[in-house]
Amino acid sequence: MKAKPDSTKTGQIHLIKSTKHWFTQKFSRSYTLYGITFGLFFPILATSIDLYINDLSFTMENIIQLQLMNPAHWLVDMIPLIFAVSYYFIGVRSDELNSERKLVLKRTKELEEAYRKLKKLDRHKDNFLSNVSHELRTPLTSIKSYVQMLDKGILGKINGEQKEGLDIILHSTNHLIELINDLLDSSRYEAGKAKLNFEESDVEEVLGDVIKEFTPTLKDIGGDINLTMEDNIGSVVLDQIKILQLIRNIINNSIKYRSESDLKIDINVSRDEQYLKIQLRDNGIGISEENRKHLFDKFYQVDQSLTKKVEGTGLGLSIVLQIIKAHKGKIEVNSKLGVYTEFNLFISTSLKGV
Repeated sequence: MKAKPDSTKTGQIHLIKSTKHWFTQKFSRSYTLYGITFGLFFPILATSIDLYINDLSFTMENIIQLQLMNPAHWLVDMIPLIFAVSYYFIGVRSDELNSERKLVLKRTKELEEAYRKLKKLDRHKDNFLSNVSHELRTPLTSIKSYVQMLDKGILGKINGEQKEGLDIILHSTNHLIELINDLLDSSRYEAGKAKLNFEESDVEEVLGDVIKEFTPTLKDIGGDINLTMEDNIGSVVLDQIKILQLIRNIINNSIKYRSESDLKIDINVSRDEQYLKIQLRDNGIGISEENRKHLFDKFYQVDQSLTKKVEGTGLGLSIVLQIIKAHKGKIEVNSKLGVYTEFNLFISTSLKGV
């Protein structure tokens, strides 16, 4: 049969542990001693005043006599105990706060370390994507060149079925090259290695090139694109290639997420002292408020439950944002589900050309 623990010894152990705990707590120990020391001042002062008033010497006999004559001294004598208890609890709370502060510092260091590891992994990921993209783009460029030569009959005559097959191969190859270019661009912007060529550019000419490029595609799907410009636009310092890429990405999204009705895209251009403003508005399916919060996140694609499945990496609008930032600008998006989507691009007019 198991012996029951001795309650006396258990109590002694508990007392020893409690005492040890008290002596190891920096603030509770020092605050309690401070409270007793500070509290003793009041009974000593009161006794000294009484002895002085009654013209008595400072002896233990006289002090005891005063205590018996004046019960108010008993209350004064309680002050050290009151101060000791009060300061003890202040010390305990200080110990708790000190422990919490140390815990917060520890967790902060752990979070900082975790953040550094994540940043390192993110850099490795970007380097991997960049290297793989380079390795893929080189053979794809060769494939595209030979497919184009076959398609044009340079390497020999082909029949209609062969040409149709080559057109499909060429379309898929172009799509893969576009995806790889998106991955490379995104990696460059993330690493801060993107190179832009800022030069004085005619805005109407740049946007005119985009309209010419998309007019045949929009005509095939029954769509239309219109450009309206204010008279004072003139020229602006920007990277033409990047701005063309930016607008292409937005128009491609309009085409991908068009509604059942004929697609209409309106481009309106205005300018003030600070920004060149390019507004692209379509009558597509629109973007919900929830999707707008993540619209420019890498690899994010709008919920496709309301529309058909679309191709893409989800990098197009992320690159748009990076290009705008490189032009010291900003983007505003307005939309209403089932009615329209509107991108307002603001490009700084204070950029300097090379």
